Amino acid sequence: MKVLVFILPYPNFMNKIIMDNQINKNNVKILLVDDELEFVNILKKIIQKNYSSVRTVNSGKKALEAIEENPPDLVITDICMPGIDGLELMRRTTKRYPETKFIGITAYDSVERAIEFLKDGGIDYLHKPFDMNSIYLSIENALNKINLQAHLKEANEMLRQQNIALNKEINERKAVEAHLRKTQNELQLAKNIAEKANQTKTEFLAKMSHELRTPLNGILGYTQILNREKDPQPELQKRAINIIHSCAEHLLLMINDILDVSKIEVNHTRLEPAPFSLTHFLQNTADIAQVKAREHQIEFDYQLLTDIPKSVIGDNKCIRQVLMNLLNNAIKYTQKGRVILRVNYTNSMLECFIEDTGIGIQNDQLDLIFEPFKQINDKRIISEGTGLGLSISRQLVQMMGGEIFVESKLNVGSLFWFKIPLKKTDEIIKSDTDAEKRHRTGYLGSRKRILVVDDSENNLTVLEDILASYGFVVRSAKNGHEGIKIVLDWQPHMVIMDLILPKMDGYEATRRIRETACGKSIPILACSATDNDLTRQLAISAGCNDFIGKPIECNSLLDHMGKLLPIQWEYETIKKSQPEAPKKIIPPSVKELNKLNKLTTEGDVIGIQEWAQNILEKNSEYNAFGKHILELAHQLQLQRIQELLSQLKTV
Repeated sequence: MKVLVFILPYPNFMNKIIMDNQINKNNVKILLVDDELEFVNILKKIIQKNYSSVRTVNSGKKALEAIEENPPDLVITDICMPGIDGLELMRRTTKRYPETKFIGITAYDSVERAIEFLKDGGIDYLHKPFDMNSIYLSIENALNKINLQAHLKEANEMLRQQNIALNKEINERKAVEAHLRKTQNELQLAKNIAEKANQTKTEFLAKMSHELRTPLNGILGYTQILNREKDPQPELQKRAINIIHSCAEHLLLMINDILDVSKIEVNHTRLEPAPFSLTHFLQNTADIAQVKAREHQIEFDYQLLTDIPKSVIGDNKCIRQVLMNLLNNAIKYTQKGRVILRVNYTNSMLECFIEDTGIGIQNDQLDLIFEPFKQINDKRIISEGTGLGLSISRQLVQMMGGEIFVESKLNVGSLFWFKIPLKKTDEIIKSDTDAEKRHRTGYLGSRKRILVVDDSENNLTVLEDILASYGFVVRSAKNGHEGIKIVLDWQPHMVIMDLILPKMDGYEATRRIRETACGKSIPILACSATDNDLTRQLAISAGCNDFIGKPIECNSLLDHMGKLLPIQWEYETIKKSQPEAPKKIIPPSVKELNKLNKLTTEGDVIGIQEWAQNILEKNSEYNAFGKHILELAHQLQLQRIQELLSQLKTV
């Protein structure tokens, strides 16, 4: 039996170790391994005085099992044991649990084994017998190392986290710098695009200045001529009116193009699909193009490639706008030869091909012609218009779910075509009646009182003259307050209400009228130069029955009035080669006819209209005669009035 000798340390030394060590000894797990049970049990009792969690085993095999069950912080093992010795135990354990520390003890003198043990990772090596100071110091040294490694691990982890945070910050900074560079590039690109757009708009405005002044020159020029002439000849009057009307239509077309682009860009354009006669639609469009082609002294051909359904569902206004834009361009840029419109319909898809033998388009311009404000740059052609037609056409086609294409060869010609989906319908579309094709001359029944509310003197004068020429009795107001007062005093059959007025606008005036007893059922037709869905909705919400956009077209105004008033229109009779007095017309007195003859001789159209209006209000039996004179005056047919007066003198 081996003699075990333990030399107990001085109490002061132990206290110093305990006080200096900051390791929580209650949490330290120690495993004692030795094949001599007596030694290991005595060692356990001594160590447990300072460390509560101490286990013992008597073989390397049991030690591995105990370690696997609950890995210790420190293993104190005999190196020389049968089976798995202390060195092998340390090697196996540290492979699996590298943080577990080992202290080796042995009763044999073997420097080589000690070196090997320490080399393989042992913390310390003690030779039996040893005093307890050595074992405590060795344990404290091991625990300090464990503690230092824990702190080192924590420090390494903190360093790793800081590195991660630093790398993240670096990456974020790089991302910010990359985003900044991207933003700068985008800003530069946006700046370039904006500068290009501004340049384009500047060029467009300069061009529009010329394009708008050209028709205005014709309008202002002939109005000055008519004002200067004391007694203008009928031929001069007719020529002046025709030119003024033509210039005004051209001016309105350019303004509409600009407004159409604006509405499309802000998504205010809405499709209004409805059943319509495709055959009549195409034929009417072709007829218009035929007239324009004749004016340019070129040929026009209309060809149907397949059978066309009688009726389809779609927005015929948008389709007409696209088709007329393409046809007008083809005719405008074709100096000789012809323009062909070919139409195909297959699988509910309408395809329209517009081919011309015009000047053609250069390849480098093909990608630009659908952009706003772009026109073909060719000195051989005097370019007119806004340069918005093709841009509007493309956007409308795309809104209808279709596509538009172009092919062209310089000095040979161009081919534009588009395709849009159009579904067939069995709904029967009524064609225009003969009455609808003729001009309205008036209406049957008692005279209707119409109130026009508008702050523009010119607009009031135009509407008063138009309405009076059809037999309406008209009064006017320049703001909402005046309009309400006239409604209460005069009780008109209908109100035409401008929405933008001084003092009280048309919306508020309409609401006030609806609050009165006499104004609850009066039809109110709203009108405004701001023609969009929102304005319409606001007008209807305020109490208006319908809406019409400015400038007001005569037939459109009469159509709206026909819907709101219980009236039956009268239409012009078929014109004959020689003028004759209308049948069943009762003329007024000779005195009144002499007044009319004097006004006609002086060419006073406004005076003639006032005379006729006065006749209509005086006696209903003169209605037919008065309306006929109003219609002739409206058409500036002064010579026919004189012929009519001559016929009456011979009766």
